[in-house]
Amino acid sequence: MKETSAPANAPCRIALLGCGAVSELYHAPALQHLEAEGTAKLVAVFDPDAGRAAKFCVQFPGAVSYP
Repeated sequence: MKETSAPANAPCRIALLGCGAVSELYHAPALQHLEAEGTAKLVAVFDPDAGRAAKFCVQFPGAVSYP
């Protein structure tokens, strides 16, 4: 069985569960900083409110929202 892994210099892929006030005030700025330096990349956002998830993803064009 072949093991697949990301290159050593690849950014950490992050999924965010919940897009409420805490995510907007604290997680978004931290994630933007990490993306800017190439350390991490937000790839998925989960929230029961599809509108809120989509709104959050506007800041992270590479992320996909899931209800």
